[in-house]
Amino acid sequence: MRFAIFLSGSVLQSRLCYAAKVADEYSHLFGTPSQSETFDYLIVGGGNSGLVAAMRLSVEGNYSVAVVEAGGFYQDDAGNTTEFPAYNSQYMDEPGTIDWKLTTKPQAQLGGRSVAYAQGKTLGGSTARNAMVYQRGTASFYDLWATAVGDTSYDWNNILPFLKKSVSFTPADGELRGGPAGTSDMTAFDPEAGPLNVGYWNYFVPVSAAFAKGMETLGLVETPTGMNSGEVLGYAQFPAAIDSETQLRDSSQTSFLKAAANCAGERLRIYPNTLAKRIVFNAKKAASGVVVSSGGPEYVINVKREVVLAAGAFRTPQLLMASGVGPPGVLEENNVTTVSALSGVGQGIH
Repeated sequence: MRFAIFLSGSVLQSRLCYAAKVADEYSHLFGTPSQSETFDYLIVGGGNSGLVAAMRLSVEGNYSVAVVEAGGFYQDDAGNTTEFPAYNSQYMDEPGTIDWKLTTKPQAQLGGRSVAYAQGKTLGGSTARNAMVYQRGTASFYDLWATAVGDTSYDWNNILPFLKKSVSFTPADGELRGGPAGTSDMTAFDPEAGPLNVGYWNYFVPVSAAFAKGMETLGLVETPTGMNSGEVLGYAQFPAAIDSETQLRDSSQTSFLKAAANCAGERLRIYPNTLAKRIVFNAKKAASGVVVSSGGPEYVINVKREVVLAAGAFRTPQLLMASGVGPPGVLEENNVTTVSALSGVGQGIH
């Protein structure tokens, strides 16, 4: 028992020290709470897509950008075990740390149980709490999406250059892994791209060999092009969003936000632990800002160009409806004045 208490204290101490380092690293980017400022772009949601957009706009576009994120830094709030492969169970289901704790209504088909809807509430979003797997869909999936929305820019051939642009890929080191190095198609990656690191863990899980043998028994073979070429038929060892040198998680916070922090200068500001309450519309019904709260009085962050909603599949439509954009009947029930009647907003979740 004494040993357990001592060990717990050691872990706690290391977490506190680690958290301070992370906060210090980004503190020069913090916006001033309760002080209304104006930016070219305001991004609501500092998750996967939000931080990518923030880096591209502030660094490559040379625009002033603000990012509003309801959570903080996952290393602070959930401890440095968030960085290590296979430690997800230590924090993924812990209430109130880095997740919104969304659940379904009780499901009769599941004996009355509710099911969790995972959604990250932290800088990095769900890239800070997932299993680190990096795998693209098949080419046919992207082509179907392009057809569904009537926009060929989403098909495989057009979207692949952007997928390649974001990733710095390191092939597996078979000697370090102590097992098969896996397969990959190097033409699916750009050696000069980034900033997200993708690679392989420097260890080989023995059960993987048994899994491979089972697949081959069923007539499946190891795909020679890996999991990111657009053709996934067979089995393969998947790469992960990790730094191949440190073997630690690489989230959108440690990749895109870090890159922006080093290059954007005064053009980028982040507002951690700040909740977006509603969008402000001008007389022409164009978004001119967002009402937010950093735990105190509400204040407005204004925009010259656009408000970018990147709050995830659940919080984005919720924010739209809270701002008067959605089905009129739902808005009226919640005493929200209709700005734009769009019947599909917030509907159809299955």
